[in-house]
Amino acid sequence: MGLPATVEGTVRRVYRDPGSGIVFLNFGPNPRQDFAVVIRPPFSDLFPLLEDGYRNRRVRVRGIVEDFAGQPQIVVQLPEQIAVMDESEVMP
Repeated sequence: MGLPATVEGTVRRVYRDPGSGIVFLNFGPNPRQDFAVVIRPPFSDLFPLLEDGYRNRRVRVRGIVEDFAGQPQIVVQLPEQIAVMDESEVMP
């Protein structure tokens, strides 16, 4: 935790909190425990295809892994931090 990392996984759920506007890309069925990518406003405006572009897609995310109430997450600010992978790609 607290170190730069690259995390690879399949986005199972895309959720935008209606109150805060924060977007969560969840990698597992339990959004409060499984790894998440967090995109806060105003940076979420830089990601025009959040649901169609990421849901059920395998992605590679670069950033600092943080712990939020026991949940690992990476907060991203730029679309370049998230790469949608071809199904044939694997992390080196």
